[in-house]
Order: sequence, then C-alpha cells, then structure tokens
Amino acid sequence: MPLKNLDSSNTGLIVGRFSFRKTVNGNLIGEFSNNGSVRVFAESAILLNHTGEDNSRQNFVGIYNTSWIDESGINNSRLLISLKADTDSALYSIKWEDDNDVLFVGEGFLIENNTLIGDYRNFNLP
Repeated sequence: MPLKNLDSSNTGLIVGRFSFRKTVNGNLIGEFSNNGSVRVFAESAILLNHTGEDNSRQNFVGIYNTSWIDESGINNSRLLISLKADTDSALYSIKWEDDNDVLFVGEGFLIENNTLIGDYRNFNLP
C-alpha cells in the first residue's frame, strides 16, 4: 500500500503533528493539527493487539482502531505503531491505513511515560 511520492506536481499534501496519551486501559487519546487547518482536532484509538513488551519504551507498540474528527467529518482507520527499525533510541514508526491505502505515515518519540508526540504526512519523502 504505497503513499504518493513527493514531487512538485503534488497538491493536497498534508503535513501535521500529533500527541497521544495512553490510558490505563491501553487506549489512546490525543490531538492533532496540520497545514490544512487552523484548528486542533481530537483523535482516539482503541487497542486491538498489543505487540510490544510491557516496558515504557514499547508500551505504545500495537495495532489500534482509530477515529478522528476534522473539517471533512468523522474518519476511521487502522493505526499501527512500531519501534523504528535500525535505531537504538526510542523512536516510533506510525502508520494510519484503511483496507486499501496507507493514509498517513509518521514518526514519534516519548516525552513522558504515557505521552507520544510526533509528525505525520500523506506522502513519501524522496
């Protein structure tokens, strides 16, 4: 499921930032904004499958069903959070996808034990 490749002809490119806080039940509540809006919106995610170890570095790793509200209305997707490959620090790779497409990709890191912050975009970097 590839994303668009970044080139000068692409319009509708989205670049944003997010934060998620992990609840005691393993779900996520958060907020996000991007270059397409002047508002901060809400997002929440329900944990489906915890794929990490139970330490603070991996407590976000897993598969979630996520929902968010923006100017277009209510949106839903699958959220996959994993440790970023080939790094020795606590960096995460994040992907939002539906049945047919990758919607967004991003990266993040912990700022506290239960808070993940990062960036996201709807295109691949060169």
